[in-house]
Amino acid sequence: MNTRKLLPAVFGIALLLVGCATAQDSTTDATPDYDVLFGSGATYEEFLEAATSRKGMWTANTDSAAKLLDRSADLVRRVEDTAGEYRMLVVAVDGCSDSANTIPYLAHLAANARNLELRIVHPDDARHIMEGNRTPDGRAATPTVLLLNKAGGSVGAFVERPSALQDWAIANKSSMRSRDFMREKFAWYDADGGRSTLAEMVALIETAASVRQ
Repeated sequence: MNTRKLLPAVFGIALLLVGCATAQDSTTDATPDYDVLFGSGATYEEFLEAATSRKGMWTANTDSAAKLLDRSADLVRRVEDTAGEYRMLVVAVDGCSDSANTIPYLAHLAANARNLELRIVHPDDARHIMEGNRTPDGRAATPTVLLLNKAGGSVGAFVERPSALQDWAIANKSSMRSRDFMREKFAWYDADGGRSTLAEMVALIETAASVRQ
C-alpha cells in the first residue's frame, strides 16, 4: 500500500476553511482506468487508521454510521435488491470536514451490502475525477465519490456534500464569516446524522440499476 495515499493530512489542512474545495488545475487528456485506481485505493479501515487530522470527527461518525444502519436495514436491502455490483471510488483527505461527515456512512453501507465496495484514493492520484465532477458552483472538491459498475464504468457521482446542504452553502457561504459558516454546517451534519448522504447514494445506485435494465 502506498503510504502517500493513506496519509493525506498535510494536503487536507489547506482544505479546512474552504469547504474542502481545491484549486483548479488543468485536466489530463488520458483515458481514466477506474479499475486500476480502485485497486490502488485504501480500504476505509486503512484510511481511518492512518488518519491524523479530524480523527475524533472520523471516529465519532464511524460509530454513528454503525448505529444508523442498525436502525435502517432497508437501505442495505435496497442496495442488494438492485441488479449488478457496484463500487464507490472515493477521492478524499482526512482533513476535509465534508469527507469526515459523509464517507463513514458510505463506508458502513459498503461493508454491509454484499454487492457494494469502497476504496479511497488521494486527490494527487485522482484529480481528473474531481475536475470531471465539479460542484454546482463549479469547484473541484473532496469528497468526490464516483459510482462504478461491475465493468468499471462511471454511472454516477456524489460530490462534496448532500444536495440540501450544498444548496444552503452555495447560497450563504459568501455572506458569512468562515467560523459561522462552519458552525452552521456542522450543526446541519449533526442533525442529519448521515441520513441524507445514505439516501442520495442509495438512490444513485437504484437509478444506475434501472438504466442498466
